[in-house]
Amino acid sequence: MKLFGDGIDGYVVNTDDVNQTSEKLDLLIKNSSKTKIMGENAAKYISENFSIETEAKKLIQHIRHVQNTET
Repeated sequence: MKLFGDGIDGYVVNTDDVNQTSEKLDLLIKNSSKTKIMGENAAKYISENFSIETEAKKLIQHIRHVQNTET
């Protein structure tokens, strides 16, 4: 499962690379429309993939799988 797409709903940076992190932050500050779109994309992805209902279904499936393998 992907967490997010670089430049689509966030940026991937090497946390040890201060220059790269600074460059991405500058991009976010200087391009508010792109930042807004990425934020909307991220919110949509989270709501579609990590809702309470979705996570509950995954948990139930996992529990059933474990129950079936133990018998």
